[in-house]
Amino acid sequence: MKPELPRKREPSIEARLARHFAAQKKYLRRQQEAHDERERELARLLYEENRTAYQRAYHELYGSHPYIEVNEDGR
Repeated sequence: MKPELPRKREPSIEARLARHFAAQKKYLRRQQEAHDERERELARLLYEENRTAYQRAYHELYGSHPYIEVNEDGR
């Protein structure tokens, strides 16, 4: 019988929220500093993908309410 390997712990919701927020700032900066259209578009797509994940984590942590909307600065 094989011994069980320890499972990786899922990051907390707060940790995911912080990671996605930091990634949003990074991708926004990359988008502004891009030298060509292709880099700019890639950064924009990554930003949008991360923003969706950020919103999902935010709603998971704080619940969803019709009057709560998450904007780019995390409020």
